[in-house]
Amino acid sequence: MGLLSSGSWHLMFGDGDPEGGSSPLLMKVAHWSAAGPEGVLAQLTALEVLLEVRSMVKATLTIGTDGRPVAKTDPRQPSAREIHPCPAFPGVQWILDELQRLVSDPLLVSVKFAERLERLVRIGRKYGIGLLVGTQSLLLADYGNRSPLRGYLANRNLFAFRNSNKSERAVVAGLEISPSVLPTGGGYAFSAGAGRLAMLRVAWAPDMARHAEGLDSATLDSDSELAMAPHRPVPVDEDDALTEQLARLAAWRQAAGHPAPGGTPATPSTPGSPVSSVFADPAQITVPAALTGDNIIPMPVRGSLPVLGAVPADLDALSGTQRAVLDAVRGGQRHRRDRRGGRGHHVGGVEGPQRAGRPRTGHQGRPRPVGRRSRRCRAAAMSARRGPES
Repeated sequence: MGLLSSGSWHLMFGDGDPEGGSSPLLMKVAHWSAAGPEGVLAQLTALEVLLEVRSMVKATLTIGTDGRPVAKTDPRQPSAREIHPCPAFPGVQWILDELQRLVSDPLLVSVKFAERLERLVRIGRKYGIGLLVGTQSLLLADYGNRSPLRGYLANRNLFAFRNSNKSERAVVAGLEISPSVLPTGGGYAFSAGAGRLAMLRVAWAPDMARHAEGLDSATLDSDSELAMAPHRPVPVDEDDALTEQLARLAAWRQAAGHPAPGGTPATPSTPGSPVSSVFADPAQITVPAALTGDNIIPMPVRGSLPVLGAVPADLDALSGTQRAVLDAVRGGQRHRRDRRGGRGHHVGGVEGPQRAGRPRTGHQGRPRPVGRRSRRCRAAAMSARRGPES
């Protein structure tokens, strides 16, 4: 909704679901929506042509006083380094959902879809092209086994929602994220980008669709429109699309031997009268309960810290090594080389977990006194102190 209302972005939506069921709202409000491998491939091809055209256009532009690209009036003016989205040259935001289905589709694998998508992500920003993808996990297979592609996408902003796969990890700007530790209840996510990590929660709002449908659209510049127009599909009327879907369903039922259901299929409801823009009256939006203060669990006010001795020790939760360390500290030992019970024993776990509770051993497992050197070691040390013989 923010992109549509800005007047500086052209919105494209590609759905890995051939039926377009991932987001019916985006399928309806996007300037160009496509479902299935063939439609998404047409979008990718159009964006690749747009890159070539805008690379030529960029050489004829310079940056104006307001920071926006304008046409050169003097050949000596410096060329624009980037095409920043603005009403004169709108940016193109491509949203891809169910990416894991697209990168594994046989048709898209044969045309190297993942490799071409990686190139678009790598250089598209310079020409005002952005990409937002949605997958089921952060595993490399969901990105066509292309580690650079996943890295490019996660380099800016990443939203990782809860996932029950405990072995799943994502490293973003040096931050390791484990989606399995997020709480249950829905909507919780990690937000990572530019070295920052935060938690957030989102919720589905059932009344946003009517506001999104009434937002204005951005018109592409003439060169960009000419580049993408040959790859756009012919617009399909909604009534014709419904008729085609019903025909496909009837053909499947007949082939499967199912009788056709009686009665007339339900027709789409007639849309109501247009409403004012949500940005003109934000009070019209119903805030989901999950995002209000009613859904927040109050934390008890903590007073002063209790006395350490008054807190009961949960010894059952400690490992054997940790118990040995605790006993040593309670016994007044503060250094890892403090001996316990005479010569030859170190504090268990303080010297090292591998030696906890047992004496050091020398060659062939024989006990070795701590603090004494073998004859060979003492001879070597004495030779080193005397220096080379003259």
